[in-house]
Amino acid sequence: MDRLALFDWPIQRFRNYAGQLACRDARRRSMRWRWLGRSARFHTRNLLRKAALGPVESPLVSIPKWYER
Repeated sequence: MDRLALFDWPIQRFRNYAGQLACRDARRRSMRWRWLGRSARFHTRNLLRKAALGPVESPLVSIPKWYER
């Protein structure tokens, strides 16, 4: 999933994000660059963790016990 988020972008999404990174409004441009940095750090950390440990269930997604029935 992380690889798809990083490398499998439709061209229209890429154009949209590239346009937002070059926005004329300094505040919006700053928010987008910050978002890009945080997203890249998050996905890179997950890729490295999965490479070292193998697939690990995300702690952000918890499946309740009743769901397994």
